[in-house]
Amino acid sequence: MNLDARINALTDALRQRATIPCALLGRMARSSECCSRGLAATIEEFQTCRACPEGQRLAASAPLWGYSKPLPALVVYTPPQAATVRQAKPASRPAPKARPVALPEPTCRKCGCTETRACPGGCWWVEPDLCSACAPKTSKAKAPRAKRQAKPAPVVEPVITTAPVQAPEAQLADPRLVKLASALRELTADGRMRVSMLDLMRAVGAANYDEAAGLVIHAGLRTSQLSGPVQTVLVDHTARQLMASAASEVRQ
Repeated sequence: MNLDARINALTDALRQRATIPCALLGRMARSSECCSRGLAATIEEFQTCRACPEGQRLAASAPLWGYSKPLPALVVYTPPQAATVRQAKPASRPAPKARPVALPEPTCRKCGCTETRACPGGCWWVEPDLCSACAPKTSKAKAPRAKRQAKPAPVVEPVITTAPVQAPEAQLADPRLVKLASALRELTADGRMRVSMLDLMRAVGAANYDEAAGLVIHAGLRTSQLSGPVQTVLVDHTARQLMASAASEVRQ
C-alpha cells in the first residue's frame, strides 16, 4: 500500500471517531477538527487531554465511541537515569588528646634508690644507674662544691719616675747664657721651686734686676723658659754681677 492510500485510510478512520472530551481545553474536540488540523495536531491534543487529571478521569469512565476501551496515552520513552549513591560522611570526632608519657625515673642498679628516695645519709649519681653509696671507693666522686671565687689581682700602681733635668748648656749658644744657667742650676739643685710670672714681670718692669734674678734663682727656672726681653735683661744683669764679683775676688 502506497503512502496516499494509507493517509486516506487513516483519515476515514479519524472521521468515524467520536468526539474527544478534554477538561483542560474546556470544549469537545470533534473528529472533523482533528482531520482538518492533521494527524500531528490531533495526537498532540489527545496527549494533552490524557495528561490532565480531568481527561484521565473521563477517558477511564466514558470510553470513546467505536472502541471497547479508551485509547492508551502516548508515552515518550526516556532512558532511566543512573542512580547516584553518595557515601555518608563519618561523623567528625574530636582528635584524641595526647596523654602525658611518664618517663622512667633513674634508679640505682644495686640498691634501687631514686631521685625522690635516696640512700640513708644521702647519695649522688656517680653513673646514670649507680649511686655514690654503691660505687666502689676507687670510683667515688666527691660531692659538687661551690666554686671559690678567684681573688682579685693586686692593683699595681704605676711608679712615676722623673727624668733628670738635662743641663741647659746644650740648649744655649751664648757663653754668657751658659754661665748663667750653670750658676742657676748650682744654686737650685733641687729644681722644684717655682715663682709667679707676675712677680717676675713686676720686678723686670721696675728695673729691679737684682730682685728678678733672685726670683729666677729661687724658682729654679731655665733661661730658655723666659720670654725674649726678660731673658736678655736678666742675662746682661747677671753677667755684670758675675764679672763684678769675679773682679773683687781677684783684687782680694
